Amino acid sequence: MAQDVGKVFESELEAVFKQLKESHLLGWHRFPDTHSAGGEQIIQPQPSDYLLGLPHGSQLPLCNSQADQRLVFFEAKASEKHRTLQKSAVRAEQRGFIHLYAGMLQLPYLICHYSAVSGTMQLWDGRAIMQDRLNQADHLLFEFSAGADRKLHKHKVADELADFFCLPDKRKTVRLYEQSC
Repeated sequence: MAQDVGKVFESELEAVFKQLKESHLLGWHRFPDTHSAGGEQIIQPQPSDYLLGLPHGSQLPLCNSQADQRLVFFEAKASEKHRTLQKSAVRAEQRGFIHLYAGMLQLPYLICHYSAVSGTMQLWDGRAIMQDRLNQADHLLFEFSAGADRKLHKHKVADELADFFCLPDKRKTVRLYEQSC
C-alpha cells in the first residue's frame, strides 16, 4: 500500500526541522497523533502537527514586532492533486483549534502546504481557513519551489524557512556568546 502523501511530507519536513535545529536557533515539537503513535492507540486531535519556538530576533509576518509571540503553531498539508491549499483539506476540529489559538489567544498559526503537482511549498496564515475563500493576496505569506514529486529539496527548504523566519545562525550566535564571556 502506498504511503499517504501527507505522511511522507511530514517525515520530509521533520528532516528539515532537524537540519534547521542543528544550523539555526529553532525549537520544534511534534504533537503526537494516531499515526505517529503507530496506529495502535487513538490520540485525541491536537492543535497542529508542530509547535515551533522562534528565538529572539526572528520575525514572523503575522506579528507586529520582534517582541511579539515567538511560539507558532505549524500545520503540514500536502496534495498530489492541488497546486494550492484547499479549505476542505483542513478538518473541522483543526478549524476549531485555529479559531481558539489564532483568534482568541492571538498565537500565530501557519499552514504549510506542499504541492507534489507543482513542487511548491506555500505558507498560509491559518486564519485564512476561517474565511469563505482563500485569498492568495491576503493570506498567502510565502511560496517557493521546494521539491519534486514527494521528495523535498531539504537544504533549499531549510534555507527558505530560515530566511522567512529570519532565524539566527547558531554558529555565529555561539561565537558571539563565547567572545562576550
